[in-house]
Amino acid sequence: MTIRNIYIASIIIYLVTAIFSIGYYHPDEHHQLLEFAGLKLGINEAGDLPWEYQNRMRPALQVYVVVWTYSAFKFIGLYNPFLVATFLRIFSATISLLGIHLFVKAFSAKIESKKLQIIFILLSFLLWFNVFNNVRFSSENWSGTCFMIGFSLLHFTNWNKWKHFFIIGLVLGFSFVFRFQSGLLIFGLISWLIFIEKEFFRNLTPLLAGILCSGLAGVIADFFYYQEWTITFWNYLHQNIIQDKASGFGTDPWWYYFYESFIAGIPPFSLIFIASFLLVFIYNPKNILTWTFLPFLLVHFIVAHKEIRFLFPILAFVPLFITESLNVLQLKILKKNILQKKYYRIIVKSFLIVNFIALVIIAFKPAESNVSLYHSIYKMYEKPVILFSLEDNPYWGRTKINFYKRETLKIVKISDINELSLHSEKAKLIVTSDKELIIKLDQDQKLVYTALPEWIKKFNFNNWVERTRFWKVYEIKNN
Repeated sequence: MTIRNIYIASIIIYLVTAIFSIGYYHPDEHHQLLEFAGLKLGINEAGDLPWEYQNRMRPALQVYVVVWTYSAFKFIGLYNPFLVATFLRIFSATISLLGIHLFVKAFSAKIESKKLQIIFILLSFLLWFNVFNNVRFSSENWSGTCFMIGFSLLHFTNWNKWKHFFIIGLVLGFSFVFRFQSGLLIFGLISWLIFIEKEFFRNLTPLLAGILCSGLAGVIADFFYYQEWTITFWNYLHQNIIQDKASGFGTDPWWYYFYESFIAGIPPFSLIFIASFLLVFIYNPKNILTWTFLPFLLVHFIVAHKEIRFLFPILAFVPLFITESLNVLQLKILKKNILQKKYYRIIVKSFLIVNFIALVIIAFKPAESNVSLYHSIYKMYEKPVILFSLEDNPYWGRTKINFYKRETLKIVKISDINELSLHSEKAKLIVTSDKELIIKLDQDQKLVYTALPEWIKKFNFNNWVERTRFWKVYEIKNN
């Protein structure tokens, strides 16, 4: 596969994934960005937002990207939150592709083996979990992409040094503004520049100035959003670390990330990813990768509250760690060329097949299934309608989900289906996943939405459909 074909395939796959991978990986991706933006768009009130708003913990710069995008779509007459969300994913994918291009340009030429170079480029663009992450409009993705761009620019040496370092600092600063944990990556990188590269302070001054400018832009955005001067980084640190509120969301042992990475990365191939980090850290202690990423990982191992998404900002560097670890294996451990070995070719071919299957799945599978429910109701019912729920409210996550909801949609919790007769609205819907109620409603009510398409039911092996709970929405006929 040629490099040109990899680029073409990447653009197509990223576009398809951005369109079909609707929703979010984690509720924060929605609630702390889209719903936060809803406050400025008149969709939400302060009481609708998560506790992070009251404590001024959420940096607002990325929130304003939503506000500006939504306002632009509304100005040209495309008043549709689903189009806005799709655009934001496509925009995120575009920035990610730009970052990967710079990343590949910075490091591929340093790989002597042509075959390994192609593998590196292929993995950089099309490693399945990177594609999934790179189309997300999330703080983890935007922060990680900015850091990757800054890290890559550091390896371009044909610029004016002052401007070069200032631009790098500017991009790294935005990485911090989008997600504060990336400050650990910046700390590690600067430490390497000082102690290993022996950079003079006068050369680091423009880099620090760039970081400061980005940080100042973040503070200004926070001021306009919260309507007061506040340091969201300190608020975040104070609430989650000093007061340890993060632990209230669950704690895990230090080895959590090893276990979760092993499971999420598709074993046994996930062992390669984990081993690549360990080999580089152990055998290349002065390497820029070791100095940059080890502090980030150590702190995340120490902090009690752990989530696998906290590691997402460093996913883009997995291909580089694999490449470096192969060099370690060949030059320092085995001391022989393994690229021509039969077992190496078998592993590579097997992984490429598994990676392709995973790509197909993540490209077309919604990241969060409820968004298709929101879209169906939004599209079919422009006029006032009431949605009754007997169980959980599908328009509730960490807090209210108003971004995808029309103002004309009213949601009412009921305890019994007979309560429907107490309401005289012309348009009434009921959402349920209760099997017995679904059987009853299927007899005399109009099905307008099902989370499980009919064609999937044809593959009802071992009656898995009957054992699966999924949302159905019915339009209730008025008697």
